[in-house]
Amino acid sequence: MKVHLKDLAEIQSGYPFRGAVVAGPPQSGVAVIQMRDLGEDLVPDLQKVVWNATISAKPIHLLKVGDVLFRGRGNAPAGYCLRELPALCIAAAPLLRLRLRSNVLLPEFLAWYLRQKSAQAFFEGNAQGSATRMVGIDVLENLPIPIVPLEKQQKIVALVELLERERQLRQRLGELKFIYVNKLINQWLGE
Repeated sequence: MKVHLKDLAEIQSGYPFRGAVVAGPPQSGVAVIQMRDLGEDLVPDLQKVVWNATISAKPIHLLKVGDVLFRGRGNAPAGYCLRELPALCIAAAPLLRLRLRSNVLLPEFLAWYLRQKSAQAFFEGNAQGSATRMVGIDVLENLPIPIVPLEKQQKIVALVELLERERQLRQRLGELKFIYVNKLINQWLGE
């Protein structure tokens, strides 16, 4: 069974800044998650966020644990599950915030599904723009989401997390090998 995303989640655009996001001292004001803070992982790296003391975010813009951010610009639209957050945190436009209204879907599963082939094909067929592709709220709302039992969703999420951890470890191992080989070569050269 598939259900449109709009029947499962509230979708809202990020905070519309009227210019550049001005960074303030860490832990001051409101943390701002921007597109540049989102990488390959299903969970954003909150170490990169900018703190801004000049904005006063309305409660409607504040993010909550369990929200899913959606990056709809670029070649690969993607979802990101928010598992932890600073006390006050918002997402900057053009990011979209998805807040589940139903308990039939796990946020981690939704973030994962937004990256899958069937969702990507749907976005590709409905995206706007030619140079920079953009998936708007109207398209995202109509994305068909498969409803599978929570137990299976949990297994999928656990498996995806293991694969992600393996990728991170492989990357770190490659970095360490590079350092080791360079040190060894420098020793051979007497440097």
